[in-house]
Amino acid sequence: MLYGGSPYGTGYYNAPWGLVLFIPLALLPYQIGRFLFFVLSVAGFAYIARRLTDTPLSMLLFMTSVPVVFCLDLGNIDWLSMLALVTPAPFALMLAAIKPQVGAGIAIYWFVVSWRQGGVRLAVRNFLPVSLLLIASFFLYGFWPLSFATLNSMRWNFSIFPYTIPVGIFLLWRSIVRQDPRPSMPVGILISPYFTIISLSTLLVGLLEHPKLLAVAWLVVWLGVVALAVFK
Repeated sequence: MLYGGSPYGTGYYNAPWGLVLFIPLALLPYQIGRFLFFVLSVAGFAYIARRLTDTPLSMLLFMTSVPVVFCLDLGNIDWLSMLALVTPAPFALMLAAIKPQVGAGIAIYWFVVSWRQGGVRLAVRNFLPVSLLLIASFFLYGFWPLSFATLNSMRWNFSIFPYTIPVGIFLLWRSIVRQDPRPSMPVGILISPYFTIISLSTLLVGLLEHPKLLAVAWLVVWLGVVALAVFK
């Protein structure tokens, strides 16, 4: 990107402004930039957890869960889109759109909330910045969402689409009725034909207020990973 090239076709599948945010780190020596990215990722996940719960056990379980640990290890950016949970619109929408399969649910939630609170005027005001970013990115790099088509067949794809669509619709409805964005966070991966194990962190944020359920989910996922490692 710094030299005018396209990030697509190189293993990157998310919105281009997700990369722009980290250009300062890319200019540093690799090990320093990677370490600072790791620190930012930890801070991002911790900030999300702290904003959603004040229970130390929930925060510890979340931060040591498989999706979070894998995200930190692989240098992924799910946490960046998940910040849309604790960020007001229109910034939340720009964050959610960075990784559409993660942020789709929260984006729909913000559209409904915006419409309810201020009608079409507020909805347009909140969605205009991200819409302009998307249009500009299409002019620069073409219709890059077409690159998503290859992801369905990836061996890391954990989606059982379309069977999870009804669950996603129910959680979105629950989020809108309760006027609580948290149930909408996992909607993206539930209606998407692809996602990685890292994106399961979007499911865990909904359990932060329920430490016992979160502990069960934490244990089940870790046992599953260990079993796959042993019997693969």
